[in-house]
Amino acid sequence: MKKNNKRWMCLVHVLPSTLEEYSTPDAMGAFVVVVGDAENKQDFLDIVHDCLEEKMKFPILEIEDVELFDSERDISPELESSIKNLLPIFPIAFSDFCYYTEK
Repeated sequence: MKKNNKRWMCLVHVLPSTLEEYSTPDAMGAFVVVVGDAENKQDFLDIVHDCLEEKMKFPILEIEDVELFDSERDISPELESSIKNLLPIFPIAFSDFCYYTEK
């Protein structure tokens, strides 16, 4: 993590990706917890937007509960493992996407 960065987290509600490699049949949307390193809240939101919408092509419906990451928080082992591998060139990690098929 860069010297001035802090670790942030949020919950993101997305529509299905338009990229085949990320598509899930019958999914209407998904929720995903995102953790990342950024200097401030706006920088973190910019990273989330760039990665999910621009690179992975998941249209974002809503971002909520943006807060500084608490290392005492109970998180999934998969997300915990991903967080340990954050790099300055890719400072973002995702929980498993929780897809839903009905509104």
